Amino acid sequence: MGTFRTTLTCGEPVLSVWLWYPAAATGPAAEYAPGVWQGLRKFGILYPNDQYGIPLSQAFRRQVEQRGGQVVGSVTYEPSQKEFSVELLSADKWIKGDSLQAMFIPDFAQTAIPLATQLRQAHPDVILLGSNGWNDPSKLGPAADRLEGAVFVDGFFASSQRRGTQEFVAAYRSAYGGTPEILEAPALKPDTALARRPTLDEVERRYIVATLQFARGNQTDAAKILGISRKALWEKRKRYGLD
Repeated sequence: MGTFRTTLTCGEPVLSVWLWYPAAATGPAAEYAPGVWQGLRKFGILYPNDQYGIPLSQAFRRQVEQRGGQVVGSVTYEPSQKEFSVELLSADKWIKGDSLQAMFIPDFAQTAIPLATQLRQAHPDVILLGSNGWNDPSKLGPAADRLEGAVFVDGFFASSQRRGTQEFVAAYRSAYGGTPEILEAPALKPDTALARRPTLDEVERRYIVATLQFARGNQTDAAKILGISRKALWEKRKRYGLD
């Protein structure tokens, strides 16, 4: 595991080794939950009703169930929502009626951190699980003490103890003399003998997908972040099959 400062733990991916394909690459998904913590079997999901939260919540549910766990309940909320009384009532119901043990919140830090903080305050014994969207030091820093022990994923963790990841890192270092980062991670399957760098087209495609997810599917906002026009973004989406 890696750490965020001294309190928040960033470990094996709950949903995906890869940032841009959470719904398609869910091999290690939820492995972090029922696999690492023996006896942890009952989960809840609070997620935003957008292109980021929906596929992650679906992938998490599938993987938990495949590993013998149970999602006792899930509730969606509006993106950038500020008030979570309904969601907290649902969590209270799952805890009292279904013995909820852990809550997965796949959202970006701006919304996920306030929600997780409120949930921790109301139910300190519930384990908090997050997605890579949590990894925003400006939002995590002020809440670190209140969220001690929370677990969130990152796109790629080079110090992972998983055999496949170790083999990938070793092959990459042997080939290029450096440590792979998130852009290199999708270029190698665990059993591939030699790492390869992604092409410019591959990098651009992943960046566009990640930006669209960050912008919650808003084409105008995504184009501004990318520094291109909406028309140019549309053309690139068409080119890379992202329609």
